[in-house]
Amino acid sequence: MIIFYGGYNETAQSAFYDPRPGYPYNYFYRAETAPIIKLLLEGSPIINLIDLIGIKYGWFSLTKLQQIKTDVGLYSPQWETAISRKYFETLANADKLSMSFSSSRCERSGRFRAFYQPYKVPSNLMALHDEIRNSIKELPYGFDISDIFDKRDYVYTDIVHLTQEGNIEVADRLFRKLISDKYISRCLKTTIEVN
Repeated sequence: MIIFYGGYNETAQSAFYDPRPGYPYNYFYRAETAPIIKLLLEGSPIINLIDLIGIKYGWFSLTKLQQIKTDVGLYSPQWETAISRKYFETLANADKLSMSFSSSRCERSGRFRAFYQPYKVPSNLMALHDEIRNSIKELPYGFDISDIFDKRDYVYTDIVHLTQEGNIEVADRLFRKLISDKYISRCLKTTIEVN
């Protein structure tokens, strides 16, 4: 069985790093920044600070990041749709992959589950977040647990990572969702009967 717990890295994180759907967060830097610029940014705190200030105020960047943000229309409805589509394409591909595993005990439809994770959603990403929450519920393998910590920011160590208390609560929620899943219950029952 394949279980995905995520969503932040595939969606919201794109607003803060490389904004292109499906690209690694640092692709603009790793693959598209000239070696001399990397040398300056990595070797000079002053140059790095100048770049950070330019990015913060949208004035310039020594990398292509500002231009990429403009090109993709960061925060536009078209950008949000492209990010959402890429996320659901990734989930569909994982579901297809799970179907390739053979099992005489478990049904194919019970081999993949995706959980949309909780994180502190920035206000300018709320429309994207709501779109994903509405869409994931339509998937036979999708669960939305993103509201588990609404109004409880103390369980976060940053925008997405959780304290141990938060991790325990998420693990409990995942377990309860999985154990109540009819396909997984049948699979477990068959496995127990065989053994």
